[in-house]
Amino acid sequence: MIEDKKPSESEIKDFWKWCGFTTKKRYEDLPRGRVVILDYVSPNGKTLDDYPPIDLNNLFQYAIPQLVKTVGKHEAYLLISGCLSKHMLLGDSFEDELFWAVYWALDKVREDSNDR
Repeated sequence: MIEDKKPSESEIKDFWKWCGFTTKKRYEDLPRGRVVILDYVSPNGKTLDDYPPIDLNNLFQYAIPQLVKTVGKHEAYLLISGCLSKHMLLGDSFEDELFWAVYWALDKVREDSNDR
């Protein structure tokens, strides 16, 4: 199943950028010299050390709001409820499989919205 496929680093980067994440360089002086540190900034302004892991909490916190902006509330509802229904009917383990199904559905919307 496509939902079982793990995304590449490039796909993850593109996905979180679509969700509103940005990167910011900062410089830090260390005894061995100055280094560049890349911070990841969430849509709500929180600074992280890296993109967040792909899990249901982060998908609903960051990706679903972008989904609603992209396709509207009704289409977002249909997409997410379709993922839930499919996995409940197939008997897939809820959390282990569901977040990949939701991720790939959201990523498809991201790709389609970039093609417009």
